[in-house]
Amino acid sequence: MKNLNIAWKIGLLLISLVLGNAALTFRLLSSMSVVNEQSTIIAQNWLPSVRLLGNLNTITSDFRIAQLQHVGTTDAAIMQDAEEKMSTLESAIADTKTAYVGLISSEEEQRIWDTFSKLWIEYMNEHRTFLKLSRENKNEEAAAMLYGEMFTDFNNASAALLAAIDANDLGAQAASTEGDRIYAAQRQVGFAGLAATLLASFVIAYIIRQSVARPIETLKDYMGVLDAGDYSQEVPLRGRKDEIGLMSESIFSFQNSLIQARTADEEQRREMTEKLERQEKVVELVEAFDLTATGAVSAVAAAATELSAAAKAISDVSVQTNEQVKSVVAASIQNSGTVQTVAASVEQLSAASRDIAAQVSKSTEVVQEANRATEVAKGISSEMLASTRSIGAVASTIDGIANQINLLALNATIEAVRAGEPGKGFSVVANEIKSLAGQTTAATESIAQQLGLVQRMAEKVAEALENLGGAVETVGVVSLSIAASVEQQTVATTEISQNMNTAALSVERINMNISVIQDSTHGNLAASAQILSASNGLAVQAESLDGEVSIFLERIKAA
Repeated sequence: MKNLNIAWKIGLLLISLVLGNAALTFRLLSSMSVVNEQSTIIAQNWLPSVRLLGNLNTITSDFRIAQLQHVGTTDAAIMQDAEEKMSTLESAIADTKTAYVGLISSEEEQRIWDTFSKLWIEYMNEHRTFLKLSRENKNEEAAAMLYGEMFTDFNNASAALLAAIDANDLGAQAASTEGDRIYAAQRQVGFAGLAATLLASFVIAYIIRQSVARPIETLKDYMGVLDAGDYSQEVPLRGRKDEIGLMSESIFSFQNSLIQARTADEEQRREMTEKLERQEKVVELVEAFDLTATGAVSAVAAAATELSAAAKAISDVSVQTNEQVKSVVAASIQNSGTVQTVAASVEQLSAASRDIAAQVSKSTEVVQEANRATEVAKGISSEMLASTRSIGAVASTIDGIANQINLLALNATIEAVRAGEPGKGFSVVANEIKSLAGQTTAATESIAQQLGLVQRMAEKVAEALENLGGAVETVGVVSLSIAASVEQQTVATTEISQNMNTAALSVERINMNISVIQDSTHGNLAASAQILSASNGLAVQAESLDGEVSIFLERIKAA
């Protein structure tokens, strides 16, 4: 095992594990195919057979019910309906029998089916005789036949169907039991295979560790020994024929190379020690000068660089500040114009609000005056309505007096007639009085009509004045509300106008301050440009000095 390559070792172990798993998988798949076959038999044979036999039992029962319906009546329509049902059910029985025959899978099931078929043929032969008697309304003979031999044959046929259903149930149960048995057996096999696979995995891991991982760890530990500088220990695992042996031989070659390199390095160190001793004093002087000069030049160069960077930063900030100040100046000028425009608009709005307040005040006075006039008109209208009612009462009184005078004139006329010649003059006076009474009655009726018209008009005027008074009162309330709102608006616009004027003054002050800042940024730009120029010159001088010092040191080192 030690002489095999690592790839062969791992490959053989994995192939063994894969073959074992493949054999276990094949065994389980074979068992699953058997279980699948049993479930297929249940789904495609036993269960459809039970369903068809159950349907056949139901259809034959419906057929017998139709026979009972036929024999139980003499109505031709009912008998015709029963015959149509029997014809339909007979076709359904034939179709179901045909479908079931193809599912018969055992001799016992075939024997039971032959028994049912024979009994059903006998029953249908008897049915034809029964149907003929029932059609001829020989119901007693047909009923005796239906409840006699036909009843026995039907029960036997139904018993055969139930026996066939039981046979299919037993077949399904047997198939299910067989599937459960196979599942239980293969479950044990699966657990055993899993345990074997886990055990084989542990064995393979142990073998790989012992034959591959542990030797590699040994070589790694030895490389740590070499790295520590100990070349005296022997290289382990030499002589193996696998990759571990090849790695051990490579490490042995590497060890020899390290030993040779260390020997050459020691010889070179001795030669360099003599040369270094001769140049030690010169080197010490040069290094001291180099340290001092280089430090000074570096400090100057660093300072120049920092100064240049600072000047550049100041210049950039100044440029940026100048641009921002320009933008602020433009925005401030625009805002100043906008603020002044808004202030003027607010002043105009305030003046308009004051005018509206004055107009609303006048409108309120007019409304109050109209309200007072409406109240006076309402009083006059009420008095006029009362006067018309009083005049109406007087007219009614006059009309009553006229009726009394007319009645007295009529009585006087009657008495004058009774008096004869002496009463003729009295009769003439009575007729005149009667005529005057009639005119008075006509006049009072006319006055009453005119008074009624005037009274109705007075009532309408009073109603109109009442409505007008409500409207005027509403207008007064609205005018007062408008006056209050306009007064508040006037106060607000006045405050806004004052604030906008103050804002305009503030914007002007800001513009003045921004101008001062802009002048300062121009000065900063000029100063930062001068600082940048000086710092650049200083950096150039520092670089030149650094070059001269380097050349001087190189010459001394070469000497």
